[in-house]
Parts: sequence; C-alpha cells; structure tokens
Amino acid sequence: MMLVGFLLTTVTLGIYMPWFIIKQLKWKYKHQTIYLDLFNFEGNGGKLFLEIIIIFLLTMVTFGIYTCWGRVRLMKFELGGLTLAEKES
Repeated sequence: MMLVGFLLTTVTLGIYMPWFIIKQLKWKYKHQTIYLDLFNFEGNGGKLFLEIIIIFLLTMVTFGIYTCWGRVRLMKFELGGLTLAEKES
C-alpha cells in the first residue's frame, strides 16, 4: 500500500497525496483499539485536498504566520472524521 501510494503521489506531482493520507488514516484507526473499542475514520480526499489548498494560500498570504493554525486545522480535520465503530455481535 505504501509503495503504490508513494508512486501515485510522485507520478501525479503530489495531487494524489490527500487521498493517500486518507487511506493511511483509515488503516491506522481501523487497527487501533482503546479499551476494546474500535475506531473508524470517515474523511475523504477531496475535503483534505481543499483544506491543504486553503492552508497553503493563507500561509503564503501571511508570510508563514498561518502555519501553526494550519497544523491545528489539519488536526481538527483528522479528529473530526474519527468515530467509534459499531461492535459486532
């Protein structure tokens, strides 16, 4: 999975990167448990791509000052898509 995502990101000059990050996050949270509770990640690459573009533009306009807030915005995106998975009977 990692090699294919890296190659696709390279071939598309970075455009595939948000979708690759989403796949990694879905895998990460699918295999993570806390007190036997499973997690799901329900984000999509299009929304992450838009977030990255907005953060990039605001960082350029503010000469790099927005970088810290951009990191927080990405963390909110990640945690906002996180839900508890339904338990299987």
